Amino acid sequence: HMLQMLESQGASFIIELKNGHFVVYDGGLKQETENFLKTLKELTPAGEKPVIEAWFLSHCHNDHYGPIMQISQDQTLLDQVYVNGFYYVEPSAALFKRLKTQPDPVGNEKILNAFTMFKTQDGVAPEVYRPALGQRYYFCDIMIDVSFTLEQIPYNQYRGTDFNDTSTWLMTHIDGQRMLYGGDAGKDSTLMSVKMFDKKYLDMDIFITFHHGINVYDQLTEVSTYDVVLYASFRAGSLWDSRADLAAVPQNDRLKAKAQEVLHHGDGSVTLTFPYKIGTAEIGEDWQDNYTLM
Repeated sequence: HMLQMLESQGASFIIELKNGHFVVYDGGLKQETENFLKTLKELTPAGEKPVIEAWFLSHCHNDHYGPIMQISQDQTLLDQVYVNGFYYVEPSAALFKRLKTQPDPVGNEKILNAFTMFKTQDGVAPEVYRPALGQRYYFCDIMIDVSFTLEQIPYNQYRGTDFNDTSTWLMTHIDGQRMLYGGDAGKDSTLMSVKMFDKKYLDMDIFITFHHGINVYDQLTEVSTYDVVLYASFRAGSLWDSRADLAAVPQNDRLKAKAQEVLHHGDGSVTLTFPYKIGTAEIGEDWQDNYTLM
């Protein structure tokens, strides 16, 4: 299964492996920590502690690393979960100074310190891996390709305005299907990837929109194929298509037009069971009436 967090901004996913362990992509805001741990416990047999085989962090923004920070600062929360490995490409101090949309300039250091607070099943600190283009990871029944990291954009080509372009892209292979997740990837990384990838590589079954559906670009839509578009948040979901800050409405419309199915996290939490068949997504509780925009 792959689940989106019920109360999340949506850029947060839990993949349940066939061995009962988990792979996590990001995690959401710190306010989502309680629900994050609750979800893991509900999917774990009674009396056992959830085991996260791999926790991937796409980039250093607080709506993606919240639970990592929250859990690391509370021993009662640390005692509720095992983490066997973190996967994160940390930007250099020089790049942090160059990019202007990073709200927490010391977030990078905080994250690296937070990783050391967790424990594996053997009682030691988790390994911290630095994903690089071309690496491939295997976890039980799934395979994850590293498709893009901040290192693919030369330092002198960063525009200095969008930290989101440091997001790591992952192409996940599950039961013969391919799913692309790129965190909050921006225009520079998208254009670089379109030039870098063979068109066949961008043939996928599920595409998770970048930056909660805000960073949608025709250049990627034109060369890629996909059956399902999963909107990772309210920001470009069915609730907020008319938001003034959503300048990519026409681009979103073109993206949707190519898909057989479009799922909006804003309509409720989404659970996919693999191999995924069109129309079988489980839509959970609708949280729009009690969600507070922070």
